[in-house]
Amino acid sequence: MEFLGITFFQWSIFSFLALMVIAGLLLLHFLLIQEFVKQNRAQESRIKAMQRQVDIEMGRTMGLTSKNERLRKFKMASRNLEPEFKSE
Repeated sequence: MEFLGITFFQWSIFSFLALMVIAGLLLLHFLLIQEFVKQNRAQESRIKAMQRQVDIEMGRTMGLTSKNERLRKFKMASRNLEPEFKSE
């Protein structure tokens, strides 16, 4: 039995190979999605860690800013306490 010059056996082999290609593509698609989800989770954890680091640095910077402000006020106050010497 032939159809378009192809025997039933050849048609079966071509059909099987086509199904295997489709199954392989579906498997690769599944693995790609799985890897994407894994990388997305890793990226989110890196972003959270970086945000924690930014928060720590912001707190440290705010502390330094307040210390600098206190030093500036102290310096201004000490300048006001010094006697002024005028050269004539």
